[in-house]
Amino acid sequence: MKTLHLFEAGKLAVTTVLLFTFFAWSCEKEDRDPSSQSILPTVNAGPDKVITLPEAMVLLTGSVSDSDGTVKAQHWTLVSGPNAPTLQNADSVTLSVSNLIEGAYIFRLTAVDNEALGNSDDVSVIVNPVLTDPTAAKVVKITYSAIDYQTMTYDEEGKIVTYHTQWQFVQNDPSMIKKITYRFHYNEAGLVKQLTTDEAGYPVNYYYKNGVLEKTEELNYRNEVEVRRYYTFEGSRLKEERWETNIAAGDIEKYTIRFDYDTKGNVIRESTFKSAKSGNGEEIHNITEYSDFDDKKNPDNTLMRFPYLPEVKIHMNNPGKKVFKSANGTVISTEVYTYQYGVNGYPSQKKRKIYANGASPELIGVYSYN
Repeated sequence: MKTLHLFEAGKLAVTTVLLFTFFAWSCEKEDRDPSSQSILPTVNAGPDKVITLPEAMVLLTGSVSDSDGTVKAQHWTLVSGPNAPTLQNADSVTLSVSNLIEGAYIFRLTAVDNEALGNSDDVSVIVNPVLTDPTAAKVVKITYSAIDYQTMTYDEEGKIVTYHTQWQFVQNDPSMIKKITYRFHYNEAGLVKQLTTDEAGYPVNYYYKNGVLEKTEELNYRNEVEVRRYYTFEGSRLKEERWETNIAAGDIEKYTIRFDYDTKGNVIRESTFKSAKSGNGEEIHNITEYSDFDDKKNPDNTLMRFPYLPEVKIHMNNPGKKVFKSANGTVISTEVYTYQYGVNGYPSQKKRKIYANGASPELIGVYSYN
């Protein structure tokens, strides 16, 4: 009688099981309907999108299905892009994407079925920069009275060259008029390099890195830097402005302004923070909020901030209200604006009323364009 060792018996048993499994699988394969095999879920991320700033939000609508079961989950992810936009409803087939900036994005929709099989599809979103219109209307004068007004001149390319402002600063004495004329000087790339005044004022120098504004320096009468501001952009949007004051005196104070935008490219909130002189931390200093925007073009961007930033769009449309708040949220003042519009889609008249411990007289500005 042949003796079978335990190892040999084990080999025989394993071989028998494998052969049986193979023949059983072969027979099952011959008898199985090919359509009954597991099939990956079908995923379609939808058509590619192209938008143009200031539009900064897009809806991506995809679809998922499973022909031999059910879809258990779907999820959107950002594959690549120039920033990290805000994703809402990422676990549904319709994704809301906001805070987009100029550049190319790829988003991925992934689905998993009841058999844990997954599949995905990608969609691209191209965000173009703000369109520049060489024929866009340019403000040449804003008139408040025969004495109080502002005028602007431009070069052949539409860049602002001079800005003159004057106003009566003693209410009952029309001879007391303050006048300032600012002049914009440009570098070879067509970017502002210096701002000067004809009167007793001091220059502002502009510095760029890779064609993007990095900082400005405001000089005093001794040609020393008095105020320095640093700028942070996301695409064409100004996101943060950090500034240092009292530099020449050595008693430096630091502030940071952060800008929040709506989906149309309008700044809706400016939050100003003051840094502790110890350098440790910062605290809220004040808040400015804008609301009730119309759908018309805004002509005031060039002169909205100082130093003047002709290339920066703070408001694409015209606000109906501006609220200034203290650090604790108390309203200090409210400005209400109403407009009349010309045939070119720009305001022809702007009325401003300020409420701070009572209402101020209404100020009316009449706009003239080239």
